[in-house]
Amino acid sequence: LLGGDLRANVVAYPYDITDLQVTVSIGNGLTRLRNAAEARSSGVDFDFAYATPISGLSVNGAISYNDSEYKEYFATCYRGQQAPACDTRISPVTGLPIVAQDLSGTELYRAPKWAGNLNLAYDMPISSTWELGLSGGMSFNSGYFTDAASNPAGRQDSYQLFHAAIHLRSNTLDLAVIGENLSEEFYITRSSDSSNTGGGAILADTIAAVSRGRQVKFQASYKF
Repeated sequence: LLGGDLRANVVAYPYDITDLQVTVSIGNGLTRLRNAAEARSSGVDFDFAYATPISGLSVNGAISYNDSEYKEYFATCYRGQQAPACDTRISPVTGLPIVAQDLSGTELYRAPKWAGNLNLAYDMPISSTWELGLSGGMSFNSGYFTDAASNPAGRQDSYQLFHAAIHLRSNTLDLAVIGENLSEEFYITRSSDSSNTGGGAILADTIAAVSRGRQVKFQASYKF
């Protein structure tokens, strides 16, 4: 569009997934690969890139909506989970009694409803051989479960991340200062029950790996 200055893509998708495999915690730091039977994921992705009328200024971004759920999944219970959510059920795979929770019809593991980003970049010449580049942007995520048992204690709430960079470039050299996660937002992508806590009617503590905080990097690149 706009004589080639604006490019955009829209994609709509439905995925039906059979024999979905998920990694679940079985205690003492151990994990096991299990079958979640059936799942469905559908949504819309949109992205664009725009070279603005202002010389050197460009904008790009993306947004996605994703509706994903287990169609059939008898999942491991989290420690301390009580009946009727966690109860004895008949396994659809083996036909034998198992202690499990039925997550059929619930949200998929690590599948946010909304996610996206918006970025700006501005490049300007400062001499016959050098160019100054400024860039910045943000990304957002609406939140997701971080363990395959859908433990509410391990749910990551929505968050936003911000980044910026300054570049000094020539034909062969690029010197940059890059800042990531400038607002120092801490978030998790995976969690599990602590095997030394909880049991019976007492919920276990949740342990998780936390993202890095604010980072500032100095980078030099040379083209031979």
